[in-house]
Amino acid sequence: MVSVAYYLGRALLVWTVVAAVAAALRRKERQRLDIALFMSAMLVSGNVWAFLPFSSALKLGLVTLLPWFTLRLVAHFRRVPSALSWASAVLPLILAIFQLAFGGRTLSPVTYVLSQGYLALLFCFSAAMMALEGKRSVGLKARRLFFAAIGTGTFGLTSLMVVLVHLSGYRGRADYPIVIYLDTVSLICYYLAFNTPRGLTTRWRRAEQATHLSLSAEREPEERGARAGDDLIEGADRCVGGSLTFVAYRSPGQAGPLAIRAASDPILVGRRIPAGPGLITRVLDTGVAELGTPLDCEPEVANALAGNGIAVLAAPIVADSMSWGVVLVVHRRGALFPHDDLSVLAQLGRNAAVALDHAALVVERRERARRESQRRLRELESRVGPMLDSIKDYAMLVLDDAGVVAAWHLGAQHLFGHSREQITRQSGATLFDLTPEAFGEWLREATRNGFAEREGPCQRFDGQTFTGITTIRPLESDPEAPPGFAVVTRDITEQRHLEERLRQSQKMQAIGQLAGGVAHDFNNLLTAILGYADWLEQDLHGDPRVEQVKEIQQAAERAADLTRRLLAFSRKQMVQPTRINVGQLVGDMLPMLRRLIGERIPIVDETMPLTAAVLGDRTQVEQIVFNLVLNARDAMPHGGVMTIRTGDVWCDGAGPVRGLFGPYVQLEVIDTGIGMNEETRRRAFEPFFTTKDVGSGTGLGLATVYGIVQQMKGAVEIESEPGQGATFRLFFPYASAPAVASLAETDLALRGRETVLIVEDDPTLRPYLVQVLECNGYRVIAAGDSDAALSMVEAFSEPIDLVISDVLMPGKTGPELVRELLRSRPGIPALFISGHAEALLPRMSEQVADRQLLQKPFSSTDLLARVRQILAAA
Repeated sequence: MVSVAYYLGRALLVWTVVAAVAAALRRKERQRLDIALFMSAMLVSGNVWAFLPFSSALKLGLVTLLPWFTLRLVAHFRRVPSALSWASAVLPLILAIFQLAFGGRTLSPVTYVLSQGYLALLFCFSAAMMALEGKRSVGLKARRLFFAAIGTGTFGLTSLMVVLVHLSGYRGRADYPIVIYLDTVSLICYYLAFNTPRGLTTRWRRAEQATHLSLSAEREPEERGARAGDDLIEGADRCVGGSLTFVAYRSPGQAGPLAIRAASDPILVGRRIPAGPGLITRVLDTGVAELGTPLDCEPEVANALAGNGIAVLAAPIVADSMSWGVVLVVHRRGALFPHDDLSVLAQLGRNAAVALDHAALVVERRERARRESQRRLRELESRVGPMLDSIKDYAMLVLDDAGVVAAWHLGAQHLFGHSREQITRQSGATLFDLTPEAFGEWLREATRNGFAEREGPCQRFDGQTFTGITTIRPLESDPEAPPGFAVVTRDITEQRHLEERLRQSQKMQAIGQLAGGVAHDFNNLLTAILGYADWLEQDLHGDPRVEQVKEIQQAAERAADLTRRLLAFSRKQMVQPTRINVGQLVGDMLPMLRRLIGERIPIVDETMPLTAAVLGDRTQVEQIVFNLVLNARDAMPHGGVMTIRTGDVWCDGAGPVRGLFGPYVQLEVIDTGIGMNEETRRRAFEPFFTTKDVGSGTGLGLATVYGIVQQMKGAVEIESEPGQGATFRLFFPYASAPAVASLAETDLALRGRETVLIVEDDPTLRPYLVQVLECNGYRVIAAGDSDAALSMVEAFSEPIDLVISDVLMPGKTGPELVRELLRSRPGIPALFISGHAEALLPRMSEQVADRQLLQKPFSSTDLLARVRQILAAA
């Protein structure tokens, strides 16, 4: 087996040497000659000990000269320090002299160890340089360099093993099997690197081509054509490398010199290369890739290329339809595999040519279609021109090639305000609030692209501006008509205002949905906290710790109030409205409000105590007044006067607040503070928007006011100017329905003996509900979801007097569960509990009556009172 490995390696080595020599003679590639010399030196050094009858000094010199050949290969793509090159050439001579002086004809162990260590060091250095270059490269070059690095590194490892074995004291044969196997692996790697089989080379090239094409496969044909030069530069850098790369080609249908369209050095972009006897012209004419030097190229680029390297690879950008140009790569030291690099570069050039062909065909087809469309348009305009003057929603005008108004239709006069006599022969720049330079660039853009569109300010004759969207198209060239531009402008000011209002509405709606979504889980927690705190207060009656329990209750109630404020902003809070006299309510609050804002700001009372009743939640209306008064106080940091006014008004739908018609109760809060500009007025009701310092305001006060008023089907108006104070004017519709009696007005016994089914999915809240009812005499059956509840009812033979169910649960909802129960137990009453916002409950108005719903958070008294109310009505 050892012999097979030995002779296999030597056979591959001989084959590689022969192939390298043949390639060097056939293609006149110096690089191939360096490979042949290196492999020949490897062949001689591998057999020198056994077959050459020279002295040991000469044998040692031949073997240690191998790294010098290796560094010559590395120098083709990496800069090798000159000191290292000299050392690799001189050190073998020094070792040979040392052996001749001290070792005689027999190789001394010291000299042998030094020589093998030297070989291991330089082989490993060369392998590292090859691996680094391979990592920086792709394609065939990368794969070949990695194989060369593995082979060189394996030789270094073999020399290192020999050193370690000698240092360990072993004095046996040096050609033990592991060394032969490693030598064979090295030679196989060199064979794959320097004499790669044709089938493997083809496979590598196809893989790299597929990778390159996949980078631009998803682009449109025009984009691929526009980026063909940059893509070709990128592909050449990846696959071929080099110190300088540029791509030169002509535009479709053009003759004359090539122009450099893309280059790794931007200073070359735009440079022209006329036809001449140089390498670039020859490659373009023949369509065959060639190797050369910078001086072989045309004089226009020869000097620039000479400063970047000594070798040039030039490949044509050619497809079946035409020859586009040339891609050229300069190597600073010459490629190690120039023929492979040239083949890859030629393939990249073909890919770029195909991309340019496709882009040119698409552009030409679209350009033909555009010209045909323009021709038909001109024919149509000639027939319908008299009709244009009847169109007033669009401004239509014609500019000459200098941007001067040449034709002016009545629609333009209606939109801009200029008469035909005033604007004709004037520059169109003033119409679009542009400088002459910017207007000229806009016209040039329209000429380049076939059209140009702009949305921006336009100026009327009286100096006012509006937002317009304008399209400019160059008129089709016609020998019988002068060149110019057709211009169409549309006023979109109102459209943009409506879009802005829609965005603001959507923003506020989204935050309202967020607030409503948070409410459910938060209200579950608050219900449990308040309930258990009530029990603790009862159990600790007379205990000093009851004060701590009261603090817990107060904190939970403040949290519940915050939830109500968020739900009021979201306009989804469930309330039980009552009839409210706004004037009387404000009058009752005035003493507290005066204490709240202090003596520096007097409150002028202009309320009417006998205003009509409105339908709403008293706590919410108090919150509106409270927030408006605090906002007015903060707007007067240095003092001022606040006025609160209420009264009955009639809205006719045409006032400042559009859409209101009929009788309304009006509430006004007026201050003499700093006022608001237009931007602040526009954003005043946005949640978390505040003009106060960070930390001194939350931005929820006015947002909450807005939410409550909208929930009561009212409207809000702000009247303010900077330095002129502010007036907040609120409109509430008259009450048209009787008030719903609150639980606080009922006087029902709270205890009972009935059987109650509780269905609640919250594991924290369910035990609390069970304990409240059981402690007040009720018999309770509890389930965590609707399926469990149905199973319990089916197994329970006795009557069930009441079902208490959460509205939204996993599986069936509360109303769906009750409908299932009514099939087997007709007439069973139900009480639904929920912490969700109204909009999150499924068809609440159709499934749940107001008296059947208890909104979380609630106290144990609220729960017991509502249970007795429903049972008494059943």
